[in-house]
Amino acid sequence: MFFTGIDQHRLRSTLTTFTATGDQVGEATLPNDRATLVHYFARFPGPHQAVVEATGRWYWLRDMLVPAGIDLRLAHAKFLKAIAYAKVKTDAIDATTLGRLLRTGLIPEAHMIRDELRGPRDVLRARLRMVTRRSSAKNSLDRLLEKWNVPRVADRPPLYQVQAAAQTALISVLTEQIHALEVSVRPALFESPAVQRLLWIPGIAG
Repeated sequence: MFFTGIDQHRLRSTLTTFTATGDQVGEATLPNDRATLVHYFARFPGPHQAVVEATGRWYWLRDMLVPAGIDLRLAHAKFLKAIAYAKVKTDAIDATTLGRLLRTGLIPEAHMIRDELRGPRDVLRARLRMVTRRSSAKNSLDRLLEKWNVPRVADRPPLYQVQAAAQTALISVLTEQIHALEVSVRPALFESPAVQRLLWIPGIAG
């Protein structure tokens, strides 16, 4: 049995591999090239577990490793820091720490979402970010009115009207985009039994 800790970055990853008895048998910093990484893992035939922190770039890593027979786990970044605190941090140290924690069963695991739910979740996250931006634009518009205690920005000089027009246009664009995201994800959500149960609750279904 082999255990590999992966410290993943946008362009490269550092990997450290241990045996079941704790012997370090591999360490490398490699570009995030699929063929190169698959070749690294091919050096260790047999059962193999790997772990990477649950950041926003693990999808492709899972899709590459799981078909190759690698059992990839996600480490919860926040809880991991509480366990693996280190004054000196390098990519190699992080990969080594991940590998050792995985081997000893001490990885605080994060939920790995099912493949078919990735798209809907990411759409909902994008929608949430847009809703936050729209709320910020509405608040900025309200601040213009509060600053001068007037009911309409049209009662203020042209520079303030320009600001108000910009925020109003932004609100309009974001509202359109939010609606488009909602329409795109609705079929996938309505197929979920959990959503169907929620729709029976008064006040949620509308």
